[in-house]
Amino acid sequence: MNLKAFRTFLFLLTCLWYSSVSIAGKSDDYVKLWKKVSTYELADKPQSVIGTCNEIYARAKAENNNPQMLKAFVKRMDYRQRIEEDSAIVDIHQMEQWQLNESQPVFKSILGYFLAKSYMDHQSLFPEIKEDSMIRKSLRLIRSSTVNQRALAEESTKTWGDIIVQGRKSNYFAHDVYHLLVHSGIDLFDNYNQSYVRKGIKKMFHEALLFYRSANNRDGVFFALGYFDFS
Repeated sequence: MNLKAFRTFLFLLTCLWYSSVSIAGKSDDYVKLWKKVSTYELADKPQSVIGTCNEIYARAKAENNNPQMLKAFVKRMDYRQRIEEDSAIVDIHQMEQWQLNESQPVFKSILGYFLAKSYMDHQSLFPEIKEDSMIRKSLRLIRSSTVNQRALAEESTKTWGDIIVQGRKSNYFAHDVYHLLVHSGIDLFDNYNQSYVRKGIKKMFHEALLFYRSANNRDGVFFALGYFDFS
């Protein structure tokens, strides 16, 4: 995973975590549970990390707390893979169904990004799928995750919590979720130079430029123009 994509990934997880803290009625309980996870990580107890993540996931699912569910899912996926690499295949298939059945448009788009990232990070676990096919599949997911422009643009990342680090462009304007997903998409494919990847990403940013222009969003236009050098 390239450094830029990794930072974006951590940023998204941070957004999700802070969002769940702000909206959950019993956020202190989640804080305590995540402190337990951190303690087990420091003690190198992967099974305990997985067990606590299962607890968080089950609680969040019962409370319909999607951000906490996703954070627990991704953390658990990481530690399950450390114990048994092929477990990521099962987790990715589960994420596929989650994303397919998710009805909330913004969260469905976020899941689409995480699913695309999981495909790209675990290509070696799917030898039956050629690398080119996996890249195309992931690119389609990224493209589809930005289709609901208005709903995504109306969702400020501030809604998802207090974000400390968003990247160098955050000095110029506040992110909305549409911007974040487009930005994340370009970061994910930063090291791929295939013509269809460049074409797909450029099209995505062209759509972003047109959208922000129509909304008279000067910051958004600045953002879109700033990434047209991807070639």
